[in-house]
Amino acid sequence: MLILISTNQYPDVTVKKKRGKAPTIDFCFRAWNRDEGYFGAECKRLKSNNAKILQEYVDNGLMRFVNGKYSLMCSESAMIGYIQEGTIKEIVDKLKVLLAANTRLEEQLLREVREENPQYKSAHNREINNQTITEHHLFFDFVV
Repeated sequence: MLILISTNQYPDVTVKKKRGKAPTIDFCFRAWNRDEGYFGAECKRLKSNNAKILQEYVDNGLMRFVNGKYSLMCSESAMIGYIQEGTIKEIVDKLKVLLAANTRLEEQLLREVREENPQYKSAHNREINNQTITEHHLFFDFVV
């Protein structure tokens, strides 16, 4: 029997800046045995007219999974986008452009058609272990 526990991940000291705390993944589900890895999820705020935070979704979110800084022992993980301005379609279209520049992208943001809520996925090759990681992208509309 596998028991999963929702927990905060330990800080990633390899990307710590001179000031402040080292970044951590927003939340993860870990097996009782820490050596078995964890399913991680990183959350980012998104605005359709703010290229900087859209790029942050890719660079300081998605790429940490692809580079193995997050969820290295897991073949699937999640990015959660909180839409604060614009529409999910606008955000996804802009993220597709940013992801197209990613040479390790195996599968573009594809819509999970059978799902009622907008859910997408992408697949990326991890050079560190030559494995594919599937990223599930969940978007929630918080536009007032």
